[in-house]
This record gives sequence, C-alpha cells and structure tokens, in this order.
Amino acid sequence: MPANVRNVHSIAQIHYHRLKSSQGLTSHTFDFLNQFLPFAGPNSVSSDSVNSNERRQIAVGLTKIVKSEKNYVLKGFSREFRPCFLVNIMKLLGTRETAFAFFKVAFRDDSDRIVESCCVAAQILAAEDLQFLAQDMVSFVIGIIGASRSRNLVEFMWKYHSFYESDFSVLNTLMRSFLNAEMGSEALEIVSKMREVGVSPTSSASRILLKLLLRVGDYGSVWKFFKDIVRKGPFPTTHTFNMMILGFCRKGLLGIGESLLHVMRKFRCEPDVFTYNIVINANCMRGETSNALEWIHFMIWSGCEPNVVTFNVVINALSKEGEMVKARRFFDGILDLGIFPNTITYNIMIDGYVKAGDLVEAGKLYEDMRYKGISPDGMTFNILIGVLIDGYFRMGDHKGARSLWKEMHRGGIFPDAVAFAVFINGLARVGLMDAYDMLLEAARERFVPSYLSYDSLIRWFYNYGKLNRKLMFGREMRQKGFSSGYLCDQYHHSSFHNRRMNLDIL
Repeated sequence: MPANVRNVHSIAQIHYHRLKSSQGLTSHTFDFLNQFLPFAGPNSVSSDSVNSNERRQIAVGLTKIVKSEKNYVLKGFSREFRPCFLVNIMKLLGTRETAFAFFKVAFRDDSDRIVESCCVAAQILAAEDLQFLAQDMVSFVIGIIGASRSRNLVEFMWKYHSFYESDFSVLNTLMRSFLNAEMGSEALEIVSKMREVGVSPTSSASRILLKLLLRVGDYGSVWKFFKDIVRKGPFPTTHTFNMMILGFCRKGLLGIGESLLHVMRKFRCEPDVFTYNIVINANCMRGETSNALEWIHFMIWSGCEPNVVTFNVVINALSKEGEMVKARRFFDGILDLGIFPNTITYNIMIDGYVKAGDLVEAGKLYEDMRYKGISPDGMTFNILIGVLIDGYFRMGDHKGARSLWKEMHRGGIFPDAVAFAVFINGLARVGLMDAYDMLLEAARERFVPSYLSYDSLIRWFYNYGKLNRKLMFGREMRQKGFSSGYLCDQYHHSSFHNRRMNLDIL
C-alpha cells in the first residue's frame, strides 16, 4: 500500500475510534472512507457506487487535503452534510473524476433534505464555472431518486437558482442531467421550460436528445422536437442531420434516412461524406449493394468526394456476397480517384479471398500490403494464421509458418484464441516440446490461450504416448476452468486409462 494511502488509513483509524465512542457504532466492518462522511440516515442508499480505482483516487486526494492542513473541512463535513463543506472538498480533490467519485460515496441518504443540499452544492459549482461537475452530481441524484421525485428537484433548483446562476445555466444543467440519466420525456419538459423563459438548448444537447428519442423509438417526439428547433433554434446543422439519418437507418427505417439526406439542402445544410457513408452502409447492410453503388455515383455527381471508408463499405458488401471480381475491380480502381487503401481495405479483401478459397490471391495481397508499407494489424494476422500457417505446416514449410508468426510478434500483435490454437497444433505436429514451450511463452506474456490450445496439445501427447505429460495438462486445464472433450473420450476408450487413471484427477 502506498505511503500516502497508509497515512489516510492511520488518520481514518483515529477518527474512526473517536466517532465510534461518541456515536455507539456496532458495525464490525470498517471502511476508512466512512470516517470522513456524515452518518447515513434512515433513507440510506447503497455506497457501492465506486470501483477500486476510484477509491484509490479518493484516498490520495484526501491525503493531500490532510497534508495541506485543510482537514477542518473534512471534520466539518463528517459532522453534517452541508453544501459548503461538500463543495470545498470536491474542489480540493482536484480532478472532476475524483470529486465526482467522492460525491457518489458521500451520497448515502436520499432524504429530501440531503437531495436539496446536493442541489445547492451543484448550483454553487455551476456558479464557479464547474458546470460539468454540477451535471454529474444532479444526474447521479436523479438516477437514485427516480422520475417522480425528480419533479420536486426541478422545482427546488428553479426556485432558488437566481442566488447562484442564470436561467439558462440551471435549465441546461437539468436538461443534460436528465439526458445523462436517459430520461427523454423529462428532458423535453425542461426544453418547454426553456422556451417559456426565452432561452434555447445548445446544439449538442439537442443532438443528444434526438439521439436518445430515436434510440428508444419515440418517433413522434423526434419529429415534434425537430420542428421546434427549426422554428425556435438552435437551427439544425449537418451534424444534426447526420445523427438523425444514422438513428433512423439503425432502426431499419432506411427510406426516412434517405429522405432526410435529400431535404437537407432546404435547411441550408450540405450533405458531407459522413452523410453519404451512413446511407451507403445502410444499403449494404440490407444486401442492396446496387443501391449503394447508385448512391456513390450520386455522391460524386453532387460534388462530394468519397473516402476510403466509402469503398471499404462497398468492397466488404461485395466480398460477403462472394463477388470477389467486382470487389477487386473497386479495390484496384480507388487509386484512380486518389484514394489509397488502408489496413482495413486489405483485411476485407484478404478475408474475402480466404473465404472464397483463393489462398494464392490472399497471400499476394498480404505481400503487396507489406511492400507498400501498410502495417498489418491483429485482424490481418488472425485472418491469415488460421489458413496460411496451417497451410505452411501441411506443406511442410515450417520456416514460412514461423516467419509469419515472428513478424506478428515483432509488431506486438497477439492472435485470437482460434489462430493461436492452429499455430500450437501445427507446432505439435512437427515438434511436441516446441508447442509446449510456445504455450509457456504465451502464458508469460499474459496471453490466455483457450481450451482449444490445451486440447490440441493433449491430443498430441496422447498420440506420442506421453501419458504423464497428458495428465499434467489435464490438471492444468481443470485449474483454469477448461475441460477437454477429447481427453474424456479417450479415457473411456483406453484400457490403460481404465486400469491406471482416476477420472477425478483429470
């Protein structure tokens, strides 16, 4: 434990015994953070809202407060949950994350008095240009007390907000807090309140609200709010339309998304490459590749240049449909438009050729990728390893397999579990101990093989007659929570196992 955390623990222990003697505590569990907090009342809520990393950050922050000789703030807050003490502590903790973590620990009582104190604290923070921290607090409280009690919270914050902040400031805090808590209806009510007092939500808040309404499928509210911002602001931007088009396309309402793209210009918004890519991808996802190609032609005709993502989407769709000739034509033709394939483009093409059984072309593309200086990633190798490395081993080209593996390792890329099992199986086929050493090396590098790797080795140990080694692997698999179907099958079919081995050992 770090020295600064131990210091907090020692101070907390002293404070704990003092409080225990004065308050008559009977709990046998000790949490050092509790000594800096007011005692929870009858409306106590769960304090398990922070993770271990957040608790460590709080401990370090409290240490700094104690060292700065400002622990009187901590003492005051431990006696009574007061907004001024809470705000001072949160500011002294330094970062927004640590301050919010401390608040989550401190909010252990959802009585009306404590909720109102939290509201006052949030308003003080907003007045001191700490709006995001204020929104974090109010969002958390709303999530605890629920929608029905949140109405009282809104009334309280609005009633006293003039002492701390402007109309827009408090309503923006409330709107974003409801959005963070994913309460779309309540956020719309705050928008109505904004209109009443002559202020408008921000563009970003409007987009978040539209996105939330689309996700929950409240299309009536989507169109109502969209008409509202068109008339009263903030006027929709290309970003707003992109978000709406994406939302409708994800819901399967491609026709609405395409219609929105066509009407964007009426609202002085020009579709950009992201707009077109959303629609093109949606068509490809539906298997309507021909429509996607028409959209690309319309995109170019409209003066919007496609990017590599545009072609990656179409090439991927064609590859999945088995149209590798058309996919290759696109792949070779994008250079004419001044667009260079990236790692994802090559991955798509290599995967398409592998699935089509054309390993020669897959290998050529991989070599072309390396020649052009495009770095392969984990996806590239995981596509290739399962096929090329297995092919190398089957052809007896052990050097080729190891060369590909070493290249991946030099790039700091680890395979997925299936690809690793293929490599282990290939090694075991030509050298059992090489495979065993590779498994140990993977464990040292904190790569966790799947049961497939263990199962493969156990098969080869059995085939080579290494029964003791097989037993060892059986135990290791049990310890790691794996089980080997092959091992159990061989137990039932081997007379040696029937005489000498106990299945419980395995």
